[in-house]
Amino acid sequence: MTSSTSLRIDQRRNQRPLSKAQITFNSLIGKIEISRALLARWQSAVDNYEKTRVKDFEPLFDKFTAQQVAFVKALDALLSRSKFAKAERRAAAEYIYEMVDSLLETTEDDALKILYKKYGGTDVDADDVEVVAEMNAAMKNMFGMGLEGDNGPISPEEAFRKFAEQMDKAQQREEQQAQHHEKKKSPKQLARDAKLQQEADLTNLSLREIYRKLVSALHPDREPDPVERERKTALMQRVNQAYDKKNLLLLLELQLELEHIDANAIAGMPDERVKRFNKILKEQLGELKIEIEHFQMGAYIALDQAPFDVVSPESLMPTLRQDIADMKREIARSTEQSVIIQNPVSFKLWLKQLQREMKVRRANRRSMDDFDFPF
Repeated sequence: MTSSTSLRIDQRRNQRPLSKAQITFNSLIGKIEISRALLARWQSAVDNYEKTRVKDFEPLFDKFTAQQVAFVKALDALLSRSKFAKAERRAAAEYIYEMVDSLLETTEDDALKILYKKYGGTDVDADDVEVVAEMNAAMKNMFGMGLEGDNGPISPEEAFRKFAEQMDKAQQREEQQAQHHEKKKSPKQLARDAKLQQEADLTNLSLREIYRKLVSALHPDREPDPVERERKTALMQRVNQAYDKKNLLLLLELQLELEHIDANAIAGMPDERVKRFNKILKEQLGELKIEIEHFQMGAYIALDQAPFDVVSPESLMPTLRQDIADMKREIARSTEQSVIIQNPVSFKLWLKQLQREMKVRRANRRSMDDFDFPF
């Protein structure tokens, strides 16, 4: 693939100062090159991250989850058949409830739901209904809309999805109403719209001109040599894809690759045509930025970072490797924990430590409940 930097207009070759349009053209070419490279780094990093996560992290997570489910069930059985002091039983019961509540976020297990009700006093599905009701009330209060119809009990995740759909529909209705009630345009507005449409038509014409030249040069049906016909077929696919996406830079690069255009040819173009090229290149740069932002937002979620933190493609794998190491340590700790409850002496010591931990957690929860938030 020919580098787009070869399309930059060289003032030394041009032998005259570059126009504003030509300077903008060179600037856009450079920015697109940088954005392309960054996007390629993101695509490669995310692909590597996902493959490694599926191969190395998820099996560990599944193993850890299975260990935790088995442990909480064993602890429940031990509490049911053995005698404990009131403080010990309370600490163990709180611990079981917290573990089950956490496990149910990622695990579908009817036995866990029974334990949730046993130690929490409420039904997990009933709690979901309450959460959805609170979400619905908040939506009605803030936006004047809630869930449409009675579709029966749904999870908070499903409710959130439905809320998002409703917001999209409401926005579409508002846009349609705005278009419907749009005031009659003045002659000045109509003239401006006509000018914008003319510019858009000329811009599309520039794309079509390049496309037609490439099609004429590459059309596989006109090539008798089978090897060359196969090469041109592949090139035609790239041309069609570039044209469908209105990717001017890629079309120009293909022309450059086929030696139908060079920087001198662009330098000799009228400024008006270069300006039309610039308009398309600006759109391409904007689309590249949106794609990059999409990967960045995914990284914020994957790395559990705030949007104002700095993330890069290179930050994905070190974080994943740390997650894998942490998960291995959690599995080792969970294995030791499972052994502890099988030994009465060790289990008693573990319960004493648990009582201290749960006492601290209760104190922290009370502190948070008493705190007067300023918002």
